[in-house]
Amino acid sequence: MYKKVLCAAFAAALLFSACSGKPSASSSAASSEAGKEAPSVAASSAVFSSVSSSSAPTAEKQDDFSDLPQDLQPVFDKARTLYDFFYLRAPEHDKANTVTINGQDFWLVTDARFTTYEAFVNELYSVFTADFVDTELLESGLYETIEGKLYTSVVDRTPNTTFHHAEIATVQPSETEVGFTVAAHYQDSDLPAAEQENIKTFGFHAVKGETGWQFDQFDIYR
Repeated sequence: MYKKVLCAAFAAALLFSACSGKPSASSSAASSEAGKEAPSVAASSAVFSSVSSSSAPTAEKQDDFSDLPQDLQPVFDKARTLYDFFYLRAPEHDKANTVTINGQDFWLVTDARFTTYEAFVNELYSVFTADFVDTELLESGLYETIEGKLYTSVVDRTPNTTFHHAEIATVQPSETEVGFTVAAHYQDSDLPAAEQENIKTFGFHAVKGETGWQFDQFDIYR
């Protein structure tokens, strides 16, 4: 009888413990782990972003010509575009509209900016001196006029694939002229690591007249 009472009491105690809110040792450990503050979504994103940015390739460095006089910078931009039309690529043109002059094929330029030969030449005069246009650019014979229209024989070439970026290396400004050099950076991944980067400098010169800045020395580095 005494043993039955003890067993009943023990069973009741177990039942009471199970129904009460007091956690067991194992449940306390679980609650402790669950109670630790989980990283927020923002924190997780920050960690991921940090890892991603460290493994992502660096952005291409942009050309920097900010050391030039402010009013010369847009002239330099325009001059580079026009100069490219002689040595890098032709303006938009129609190869189905071809004429042959002295054995050389010329195609009608369809670029809306140059609807006439005169419009093209005027653009050249706006950023280059007359002497430079007449003796260095038009003398090349790469452009012709037929019935007032502009024709080109420029064959597009592939830009220098190793060119990376350019910046002003030196500048000597005055009120009426600016001489400067551009440092062009080239990277050739096919070469040994120590030889991959190569820097070349190119010279430019501009004079300021009644119509603004005009270049009388120019070069191409791309």
